[in-house]
Amino acid sequence: MAIRILAISDIHGKASSLNAILREASSERIDLITASGDLTHYGSEADLAQILEALDGAGAPVYYVLGNCDPKEFRRG
Repeated sequence: MAIRILAISDIHGKASSLNAILREASSERIDLITASGDLTHYGSEADLAQILEALDGAGAPVYYVLGNCDPKEFRRG
């Protein structure tokens, strides 16, 4: 049994680009999504929430790490 992973990174707050990627991937069976850093571009908590909401709506578990363009206050212990 193969596991299909959608691996993305460096979204930099571009919700429209992320949504286009997720629309394209929706025709595939995705088991897991990873987002590897720079979800925002020095953005706000609202920017991060918008990106995470889009990822959560994709219908697969999401694992992410924050990057150097994501403010430190977003990191959780």
